[in-house]
Amino acid sequence: MTKRTMDRQRGVGMMQRYLILASTFVLGVNSAVAAVGSRPPARSWPAFPVPSKIYQVRWPKAFDKQIALETLAGLAAYHARITGAGPMIWINSDQASEQHWFKMYHRRYPVPISTDWPSLVKQMQKQGILKGYVLYSSASPTTAGKHPKAGDFSVNLATSLCAPLGAVALDDSLAVKAQKQSLPKLADTRGKDMAWLLAQLHGRFSKRLLGLLLPQQPNQRDELVAANALVVSDNPAGGYRQGLLRMHPGGIVVGWGGNELDLTSLASKYALRVCAADWVRNLPVLSSGVTGLKYPLAKRAIPAAAINDDGHSHYVAFINSDGDNLAWALGGFTTDSDVWGNPARGKIPFGWSTPLQVLLQVCPCTVDYLRSSATAQDDFTPYWTGYFYLDEFGRLRGGLKPFDGILRRQRLFMRKLKLHTMMAFCANKWNSHAALRGYRHIAAMLPKLNAVFVVQYDPYAAGRGKIIWLPRKPGGPLPVLSALASIWNMPSNKYAGSPKHVAKLLNRWAARPVKQPQDRFTWVVVHAWSRFKSPKVGGKPQQLFAAAQACIGRLGRGIKVVTPEALAILLNKTHGPVAPSDHRLSHVKR
Repeated sequence: MTKRTMDRQRGVGMMQRYLILASTFVLGVNSAVAAVGSRPPARSWPAFPVPSKIYQVRWPKAFDKQIALETLAGLAAYHARITGAGPMIWINSDQASEQHWFKMYHRRYPVPISTDWPSLVKQMQKQGILKGYVLYSSASPTTAGKHPKAGDFSVNLATSLCAPLGAVALDDSLAVKAQKQSLPKLADTRGKDMAWLLAQLHGRFSKRLLGLLLPQQPNQRDELVAANALVVSDNPAGGYRQGLLRMHPGGIVVGWGGNELDLTSLASKYALRVCAADWVRNLPVLSSGVTGLKYPLAKRAIPAAAINDDGHSHYVAFINSDGDNLAWALGGFTTDSDVWGNPARGKIPFGWSTPLQVLLQVCPCTVDYLRSSATAQDDFTPYWTGYFYLDEFGRLRGGLKPFDGILRRQRLFMRKLKLHTMMAFCANKWNSHAALRGYRHIAAMLPKLNAVFVVQYDPYAAGRGKIIWLPRKPGGPLPVLSALASIWNMPSNKYAGSPKHVAKLLNRWAARPVKQPQDRFTWVVVHAWSRFKSPKVGGKPQQLFAAAQACIGRLGRGIKVVTPEALAILLNKTHGPVAPSDHRLSHVKR
């Protein structure tokens, strides 16, 4: 037997021993959680204790060091989560929003801070938390530390093994330095695939949270390691379908991939939700302490004003798109001058679509900030906890039964946040039989809901302002409102376009004969990423809030702009308890 063969067998044996020990430990933790009861928890995201100390580390420039730091931070948080105590790592960057959330967090929890992170590494080694490293492949010998090659998923496999093995993920260049510091190699994921990984630790990863990251994406790995999540990619051979199959229905897919429609559609069919969070850092720290339903919310500074219907005006509400995007909510949403940071915010009624239920679990400081800085004109219209297509949910597994569990949690969070409207998303036809079945479940499970604002993947305004009424007991019928138009840079669709174009559509709508009271109520979805040329010479391009403001400035006197909540209340009062207006409802089974 050659020395190389002996070394290889010795390495395989070491890995197998670690896997057996890790599997036994993780299985014990999962069994203890399962023993609490089969009822799904109110929260979808892992909870963490307040760290005993926070070690601040500067975000490195090189990809290999970013991966090493993310997985090290995740391992520290994982140990704190399963033991109930311990230090954590905060990764410093130049992003203003991250610094803002940390300041708010530290005011609430004045944890000791240190920059001596090498001492933490030694401490983790001494305590047996950091046992070694998992090796993944770098791009090439001449580009060490750069992004991996396309089709190489070894960095995701390595990230997946960090929590079970007590390891940090390193590439070839950093592995040499680790060996000099007596940090042993526990596994080698180079040239391996998802089948290999699941053969080693099948069933030993979280069944409620799945990581979805492109191999070249370093962010969010701290949270995924801390949650003991399997990390996959939606690229071919990236293990996405394998990861979905092993998840509990109703679970959440955290991260993002390459094709929005395909990845979200597949997750929806397997009764799962997607949370766009691939640009997020430091969630273990931000979600430590009291979060979720037990978090004491700061009071909203200015309550919304009451409004009465004059009987002849037309009413319209504006709501931004992409409110499911956690990375945006924790990033540019609060700081950018096109969004919450617009100096004109508060001058017009506007519906802010945000993932408030998720934020309450992972960074309640953001919820406090939004509520305390909101004006009477700012309304919150939440997505449910994750992005999925209602008309495809559970098609390949579980049907709508897991959806009822999601709605039960939704009801708890909406009661906590005092919200009475929500947004829904469909992949195909917004008024299909499958979609209508989903609306019926919403009506049954959320009796205090005032309205559902629904959009279709393409085009957003497929319903052209039509309203479906769903009977429910107790209470009056629930209105499901399709968007009349979308402020979206999509010239191919006549119900989408510039602020000027959408204003023409709204004025034309208000000029039509009113055949029934509901004809005077509608809403517009404002695409988050579309930009439009300013009418002023040299003016800044109009985006989101400014685009809505420009549209409103062109509306006729007979149109009144209201918040989504006000629109829902006025619509319900005007319509009254009547039978559903869409004849197809009678053909949909409950």
